[in-house]
Amino acid sequence: QPTRMSIKLAEKLVILNHHVDGLLARLFHVRVVLTGTDKPPFMSDKNTESHVKQGMKKYPTLDFPKAKDSFVHSRREEILNHLHDMYFSLVDVCELRDAIMELFTSLLASGIHFNINVNYTLTSLFLDLVRKYVCVFILLSRIEERKAITALYATAYEIVKGAGEQHYPRLAQLIVEHDAPIKRISEDFIPFAAMIGSGLSSLTSIIHLGHLSAQDMRKANTLSIIHLPAQMNIPSLEQAQLETLSIDRALHWVAFAYLIVSFPISIYFALHRARVWPSICRARFANQIPTELLQGPDQLPDAARLQPLYTALSDSFVMEVFRSESINMHGAFESMTSHSKDSKKFKKTNITDQLEVAATKCILFHAHRRDYLRFSLQQLLSVVSEHPELLGPKMTVIIRALGLARDEIMWLLRNAPTVTKKTKNADSLSDIHLGRLIHLVLDLQDVLRANQPLILKYFHAFMSDFGLGHFEATSEPMLFEPREQKIRGAMIETLQQMASDPDAAVDLRGFRLDWLRIQAAKSAFSKPHSLGDNRSFATFGNLVEFHSHFVDNLEDYMMQASSLQLFAYFKSFLISSFQEVITSSVDNRYALAFARVCEHFMYGLHESVSEDEKKKRTILARDCVAIANKVLLGVAEKCVDLTHAVAVEHVKMSDQLQPDDVVTHMPGYESKDKKKAAAPPPPVFGFETHSRASEHIAAIKQRMSVLTDLCWALNRNPSFTVCSHVFAPREFMVEALESAFAKTMTSLVSNKSDPNLPVRPTVLLEKMKAYAVGVRSVEGMVDVDLVHSITLCLLDQTLAGSEGTANTIASRYVTFYGTILPKLMHNQSIVFSQSRLAFLNRSSSPSFGVEEYTDITEMRALCSILGPFGVQQLISLLLSSFATEMAVVKKLVHGNYNTLETFKTRTEDAQVCADALRAMRDVEDFTQRMIFIGSLLEYRKLLLSALNHVLSQRIPFMFDCVKDLQSSTSPHAPSIDMLAVAMGITSSIDPQLQQALEPVAGTSDADFNLWVLFMVMCAVSLRLLPAMPGLSYNATLEAIDNNSTCFMTSVEVLSSCIFAMGASESQTPNQTILSAQSEFVRIACTLLLRLRSTTDRDSVPKAQYDILLVLLEKFVDSSALVSADIFESYFPYGLVRNAYYDVYKVHKKSSKARAEDGAV
Repeated sequence: QPTRMSIKLAEKLVILNHHVDGLLARLFHVRVVLTGTDKPPFMSDKNTESHVKQGMKKYPTLDFPKAKDSFVHSRREEILNHLHDMYFSLVDVCELRDAIMELFTSLLASGIHFNINVNYTLTSLFLDLVRKYVCVFILLSRIEERKAITALYATAYEIVKGAGEQHYPRLAQLIVEHDAPIKRISEDFIPFAAMIGSGLSSLTSIIHLGHLSAQDMRKANTLSIIHLPAQMNIPSLEQAQLETLSIDRALHWVAFAYLIVSFPISIYFALHRARVWPSICRARFANQIPTELLQGPDQLPDAARLQPLYTALSDSFVMEVFRSESINMHGAFESMTSHSKDSKKFKKTNITDQLEVAATKCILFHAHRRDYLRFSLQQLLSVVSEHPELLGPKMTVIIRALGLARDEIMWLLRNAPTVTKKTKNADSLSDIHLGRLIHLVLDLQDVLRANQPLILKYFHAFMSDFGLGHFEATSEPMLFEPREQKIRGAMIETLQQMASDPDAAVDLRGFRLDWLRIQAAKSAFSKPHSLGDNRSFATFGNLVEFHSHFVDNLEDYMMQASSLQLFAYFKSFLISSFQEVITSSVDNRYALAFARVCEHFMYGLHESVSEDEKKKRTILARDCVAIANKVLLGVAEKCVDLTHAVAVEHVKMSDQLQPDDVVTHMPGYESKDKKKAAAPPPPVFGFETHSRASEHIAAIKQRMSVLTDLCWALNRNPSFTVCSHVFAPREFMVEALESAFAKTMTSLVSNKSDPNLPVRPTVLLEKMKAYAVGVRSVEGMVDVDLVHSITLCLLDQTLAGSEGTANTIASRYVTFYGTILPKLMHNQSIVFSQSRLAFLNRSSSPSFGVEEYTDITEMRALCSILGPFGVQQLISLLLSSFATEMAVVKKLVHGNYNTLETFKTRTEDAQVCADALRAMRDVEDFTQRMIFIGSLLEYRKLLLSALNHVLSQRIPFMFDCVKDLQSSTSPHAPSIDMLAVAMGITSSIDPQLQQALEPVAGTSDADFNLWVLFMVMCAVSLRLLPAMPGLSYNATLEAIDNNSTCFMTSVEVLSSCIFAMGASESQTPNQTILSAQSEFVRIACTLLLRLRSTTDRDSVPKAQYDILLVLLEKFVDSSALVSADIFESYFPYGLVRNAYYDVYKVHKKSSKARAEDGAV
């Protein structure tokens, strides 16, 4: 008779458990494919559905037509390719059934008695195999197309190969027999009921002691390692594996096992009463079953032994079959008892009672356990983090805590989707603190990983010292067969090698397998020296095996106890739980746990899978990364929203300090808008220092609390890895902040009172500073550098006009200052004031105050916002308008070529000049365009002056370097001059204007002569300025109503640039410029002197004549080359002084008259 060692029971248990895992994975994949979008086309096509149904009517007989025009024949290759893996996965079910039935028969024949307290590993593998075997057939029964798969594949195979598929008859028979899988398996397991019952009965005390309520666990200090300080470093030496056994796993063993062994109870009683049971068993198993196992009903579970089943049924609504597949155990048992009329052990009412208990108590039972686990895990994590030396002695408590937490999370995953809202206490299934529990599990796992060398060293020393001595001592009294003695010797030798070389790496997988072999050999109670007779040897053997996992298998053992990979198949629940946490103000600091848990998704995947399943793995890995990314984006968006709210509060407080708001609190202030409702009385000064009621700041406190929690999470988890992808949560927040900052900056430009206008640059600058201060307040909570990010965002905001920059600050201001403002200049709606250095509104000006956008303060604020890049873009837009106007001006000069030649050559002939004046064409158009060009140039001067001031304050060292470089370079280099102008440093000859004028100016002698005539036309236009309306001088503002002051600016600047470009080799640029400007002064003075002396109809009022003298004097004053001596050689300077006196006198009288009119 073969021995238990020779038939390799231990090896078969390990291999079959591993094989069943792979088969379950493949069957699950088949079910997912057939219920999803990847279903084979010939099975999802409605046109072929009728053919499949027709061929399945006589199943298992193959009734598909095999003619060449038939459905199967035409698609035979497609059927074979798509169904090959599915078909042979079902074939493996047949082979698995044969292998397991053979193993169970051998176990029964060997007389092995399963007891979790004695042969822990053997019993757990056996009960695992029983449960998985049942799950295989349950999962098979849920593949609705299983018959179609086998029939289609067998028919196509026969058409292609010319012979029938050899596995089809047995496979089809198995599928037909297992249409009701529980009933069929129950019949098959009749001989094994006592053997399974022995293993289940040993679980009674474990479930009773382990399935405790939160209150009982708290009283017993189940997971506390500090309640007895004197025993903190004392390890648990007995029943360590039983303490770490997952109660959820044990309840699954009980439920699935009793489901199949309790169904034939009535048959068992009937056969026993008829005394035919031993004969049936002997006839079936060839006299290999010991008669001591056939003692009858006393081996069946009695009322006390049914208590674990009642516990399992009252603990949950559903139980896991595989991954996301579950079974309603109450329904399954009700269906079973309906077929067992003679059973007195199981009654339908008992099942109903347990369902009622589950519906009323289990939800709160598990909710309270989760609350207790959150507290206990936090305490445990704090202790072992500060004192990692306790990890070794208290490893049992740690593994148990991880296992309990995992069980509770998995219970919630399975049961939450199945419970309706009408169920009592259904609200408790919505656990807003779930993220905290996940976080604690992951952190405790990280602590174990971080201290793995310390743990290895502890258990290595424990096994080689304490374990070796006690294992030898307790095994000495045992009587071993030669082969068993050899295995015992090998185990002792392994422990001795560990003692001799503590630093050597060891592989203890063989050691654990040897212990499993001894369990299989010494678990028959009918034989002498069994493990049941020598409990001390069994206890220390189990203890040493338990410790061996922490020497070479810590990661795998830890993940087996606490892996949360089931979340991979409940993604919607994971995302909904995260959304519930992130939208509330509770436990936000644990929100990242929902991303970190994605690390577990790929754990536990079986390697023996098909190619399709490998593709699914790739998809699963992609889903892991996608979910982690989604969670991190959600956290980042929440951080950004809260930070934005804080920054907006800063902006609001900054707005209260704006002059427009402060002036309303001044005594005696009255609004000009009489229709507006009376404003509330101003608050008492200093009110902001008073304490505010708590309800007024509750929202702010809550936002800050949530933001602090999220920042804690970001600091706590600087990075983690999911499927070889490294995630940095803080980078997600920084990127989201950058995007939100850019959008906010754009929104701050909008003017609430007038959407078409941007806010004033000074207002925007203060808002930007306040918002940046609010955003940077986050730096005190999370370790990030936001200065760099804000700088980059503001740099992006200085770009306008390029792709992707349509909604930037620069685009808004460049549009306003480069398009809208020039239109107002062109329409003469605004005038330039040289005293205020700003543009002012005329009486018919637009509704907004131009001065509020163009004074020196606003220009400096604008340059601070736009920076050199934005300012140069604005200037480029202005220069494009400038170049366009200059092209028109050149044409106007060319149109008066002959007349201007007359002025140039015969200036002293009064009659000829008078005739020439009458012959001039488009003088008014020319003058208006010159005024417009002068307005552009004046505004450009304001910009460059403001930019000069801003950069000298912002980058003084670089600014001074460029300034010194420009001043020390002689002659001026164009590149250095361009660099200087870009920083607001001006020169006598503007290189930017020269560059803009190059296409217009030309290089020929004819072009040069034309520009000489341009100066003549400017002098003639000055003579004709009184003919234009609005020639009135405001001495206070130093402005003329028709903006004629800009006319002289354009003459001076254009003459400098144009004649510097057209200078001949015999003259320097300054000499050429001086010659041209002197010619302009000569002709203008001649015409003005002649105008003063004439008394005909061409004469002008004295006031306007004085204004012309003032304008001419301002030209001389602004010119760097034309001196007062040159001017006085053509015109008496005393007349200019008198003109200034008269102009100011007239202005004073008119101002006094307006004041009197206003008083009246």
